[in-house]
Amino acid sequence: MSLMSDQRQPIRVLHLIDSLAPGGAERMLVELVNNFDFNSITPVVCVTRHALTLKPFINPNINVFCLDRKATWDLKAIRAFGEIVKEEKVQIIHAHGYSSFRFACASRALSDLPVKIIVHAHSSDPPDFLTSLIGSFSLDYFIGTSMETIHWAEQKMHLPANKFVLFENAIDPKPYQKARKKKVDHLFSTNLDQIGIMIANIRPVKDLITLFRSLAISKNKEKIGIIIAGSVADENYFKTCTDELTRLSLQNHVIFQGYSDDIPALLAGVDFGVLSSERETGPIALLEYMAAGIPFVVTCAGQVANEVSKIGIPGCVPIKDPQAFAQALDVLIGESQEARDIRVKQAFNLANEKFNIHHQIKNLISLYQKILID
Repeated sequence: MSLMSDQRQPIRVLHLIDSLAPGGAERMLVELVNNFDFNSITPVVCVTRHALTLKPFINPNINVFCLDRKATWDLKAIRAFGEIVKEEKVQIIHAHGYSSFRFACASRALSDLPVKIIVHAHSSDPPDFLTSLIGSFSLDYFIGTSMETIHWAEQKMHLPANKFVLFENAIDPKPYQKARKKKVDHLFSTNLDQIGIMIANIRPVKDLITLFRSLAISKNKEKIGIIIAGSVADENYFKTCTDELTRLSLQNHVIFQGYSDDIPALLAGVDFGVLSSERETGPIALLEYMAAGIPFVVTCAGQVANEVSKIGIPGCVPIKDPQAFAQALDVLIGESQEARDIRVKQAFNLANEKFNIHHQIKNLISLYQKILID
């Protein structure tokens, strides 16, 4: 199979990921494959493990394979993947995450696959030694979702500078603009004037403790309710969170909603968004707040938050600073509807112009074309 693509034929790209459980990388994959122009790209999806929660959201015309691998170096799964690559005539493997990248490299070596491999690093953690070593001689391109991620990779992988590409997270704003409002008041046992939401899986890096402590010292504490929309990714941390809520007497103000399959409707039903992460690359949750037209208070973590802060849209605060978070919440709660509308419009315009998936798709297709020529 030739790596060169006939210009009249779509480029066949396989998107490889460990799972389709709800998460930032997984949701980004869904956004990408659903928005490709099939005249330019024929996308295929392969999940190395078994979680397929987000599969129903993928265009049914896209082939989705599940390997159900049992271990990191599951030889049966590695060989099965090689057969899929051959049968689907894949030209480029777009690996989401370091684990998927290592898996793809193992399969290419074992099955002698004539394909290019790129890694799409969604994590805010730097690549480990093994990933860096493999990447130095097996990687064709590195895609980072933040400049921090790019810098880490440049330090650890011995590749030419032009092999590192920034590809910021992006979404399609339309579903958020068209969403029907979902009632959320009934989730709380007391009447609350302002309902916020945090879209995040429950794990330490999301730093929910800072959020809770900021709520506890807010002047508007009695008015505010917060919905946490995300899965429990760390049971021990979840217990830490519930214990802290009890200590702060906030049990009636914070609801753990769990995973939701209709985030746009939830966002249409709340008054504002929050995000208290210590580290992020995107984050997609902030893009969703912006696209849905709700104001927000978020920590300055990740590429999107940096852009928001850079152009002066209100709502970005330092990480791990409950006092600053509480003050920003109080400003938001106390401002006029006119002031809210101004910040919402600024944020929506930024999301629509800079973080629109349709703009990013064009850049990605150009990268695929360049990869086949290199």
